[in-house]
This record gives sequence, structure tokens and C-alpha cells, in this order.
Amino acid sequence: ATGGAARLAPELPRIRALSHLDLSMNRIGAGGMEAICQTLPACTRLLHLDVSDNDLGAEGARHVSLALPRCSSLRHLGVGGNRFGVQGAEQLAAGLRDCPSLTHLNVRA
Repeated sequence: ATGGAARLAPELPRIRALSHLDLSMNRIGAGGMEAICQTLPACTRLLHLDVSDNDLGAEGARHVSLALPRCSSLRHLGVGGNRFGVQGAEQLAAGLRDCPSLTHLNVRA
């Protein structure tokens, strides 16, 4: 699924009106999340991102964390069920500090 995410990622900014992106339960892993996160800041109307249940682990959490401060329109983030562990949770928290537009966060186990 990482390959699929890598192929999808560069197409996302071309969808200019994209406001909701649900990639949950796709097993994209940390590598796929890295590809997606590299293009997210260019999705300037993205309000809702759900990457729940994708086996992201701590490395995937790091990729999300690095993208969050550059996603100025993001309001809802779903990252539950990714087995971040303590290290991943700390990395995600660091990115959340610099994402003032976020109003809803789902980190369910």
C-alpha cells in the first residue's frame, strides 16, 4: 500500500477543492505517510484528514508531526489505531503545538 500512497500523493494538490481526505484502513505505513505528508501543505483547502488504522508507528507519527505546522487550514485530524507508542505520541504532540487551526483530534487506540 505504500506504493499506492506514493502514487496518489503528487495528485492531491491538483484537486484544488479538496477539503476532506480519508485514507483510513489502507495499510499505507510510515513510507506511504511520508509521501502523503510531503504534499499535504500544498492542499490549501484541506480541512479534514483521517489516516487512522494505517500501521504508521512512531516514524509515521513523525511525518504527520512535521507536516502539521504547514497545514494551515486543517481542522480535523484522525490518527487513531496507528500504534504510535510513547515516542510517536511525543512527536505528534510536538507538531500539534504548531497547528493552531486544529479543532478536532481523534487518537483512539
